[in-house]
Amino acid sequence: MQIYEHSDTAFPLFFGFSMSGIYYLVIVVGSV
Repeated sequence: MQIYEHSDTAFPLFFGFSMSGIYYLVIVVGSV
């Protein structure tokens, strides 16, 4: 569980690609 707290990007990257990488990518890019 340290990975989630360590880096918020790690969660969307692993979970995102598993379900919908494009959806998370848009959020990350929009956030940045």
